[in-house]
Amino acid sequence: MKHLFSFIMCAAIAGALVSCDRKGIDALESADILVPDGYHIQEFRAACSDTRTSRDDNGNTVWASDDGITVFWECGNCPADCISGGDSGTATFRAIIPDGETIIFASYPEGRHAELSVATDEIEVEIESEQPGSFSAGNIAVAKADGNMLSFFNVNAFLCFEIPGEDISKVVAESVSGAALAGKQVVSFAGENPVLGAQSDPVSSITMSVDGSGRYYMSILSGVQHASGLLLKYYKGDDISGAYYLDKDITTVRNKIYAFGEFEPDGNYYATLEGNGNKSGLNWDNAMDVEKLRALLTIPADEAVLAAKVAALTGATIHIGAGISDLTAFADIDIFVAKFGVTFIFASNTPESGDH
Repeated sequence: MKHLFSFIMCAAIAGALVSCDRKGIDALESADILVPDGYHIQEFRAACSDTRTSRDDNGNTVWASDDGITVFWECGNCPADCISGGDSGTATFRAIIPDGETIIFASYPEGRHAELSVATDEIEVEIESEQPGSFSAGNIAVAKADGNMLSFFNVNAFLCFEIPGEDISKVVAESVSGAALAGKQVVSFAGENPVLGAQSDPVSSITMSVDGSGRYYMSILSGVQHASGLLLKYYKGDDISGAYYLDKDITTVRNKIYAFGEFEPDGNYYATLEGNGNKSGLNWDNAMDVEKLRALLTIPADEAVLAAKVAALTGATIHIGAGISDLTAFADIDIFVAKFGVTFIFASNTPESGDH
C-alpha cells in the first residue's frame, strides 16, 4: 500500500507543498523512495509509561502496529508510521525531516492539528467537541524530541462508558456549570518536565458518536472543575431518548479515565445504603449511596442544576435496595414524585456494598 508523505514548508524555504510516495519499510530499505533535497530519513524511538495508544483485554495501554504520529518542526510537519515495536510499550517511527533541523516535536494521533511555537517551547492541541468514541482517536499526546527519543506526554482525561444496546446513536455530555469539556490546550516544554499551560476556545459539551454496543471513550480537557456535575444525554437516531445527571463535583485529572460502567439507556437510577463503585447511580455496580440519593432528590437553588435534574429525572425510575427502606425523611420527595413523575422500586435482593 502506498502512503503519501506531505510536507508543509515555510515560504522562506520553498513556498510550496512537497510530497513523496513510499511502499512501506521494504521500499525504504531498498531506497525506492523520493527524499527531497535538503531532507533525510530519521527514526524516532517513542516510549512512556502512561501515554500509549490502545488498550488490551487486561486494560493495559500499548502502541499498536498501525499507529502513526505527526512530527513537527518550525516551518512544517510530516506523518510518521510505526515500523517496529507495535503492541508493546515502545515503538519506532520513521519520518522525513529537513537537514539540520534539531528542534522537533511530535503529536499523537497522526494527522491531529497542532500549533507549534519554537520561541516559547510550546505546542497547542485541540480536544474536539465531536468525537468517534475510540480510545486511540481521543488519547492525545505530545512530545519534544531529545535526539531520537520521544517521551510522550498525555494531554487529556477520559470519560468511559459501556454501551450495552445496539440502538444508541450518540451520547452528549454537558458541563452543568458551563465549564470547558473541549477546547484548545497548550503544553509547555520550557522546564525540565512538560506541563499543561493555557486553555482557550472552551466548549462546555461534547458529542460522541456510537456504533453498536461496546466500550466508548470521550476525551475531555484535564484540570477543569465541573462543580455542578455532568448531564449525559443519549440519543436513538436523531431523537433524544433520555438523560442522566451525574451529581458529582469533578475536577478532571490528566491521564485519568473516569469509568462510569454500563450506560443503561432506560432512565433508571440505582441506590444502596453505602453505594458501590464510583457511586454514579447508573447501575447496581455503581449504585449511589444514601447521601448522594438525598442530594439528587433535593430541589437546588442553582437554576442550571435544576434544569439538569428536570432533564434527567422526569419520568425516571429509581431502584432502592440494600438497607434503604424509607424515603419520607427526604424533604423534597413529594415534588419529585408529583411534578417530575419519578417512581421508586424497592428491591429486596440487591448487591450489598463491597460485593463487587
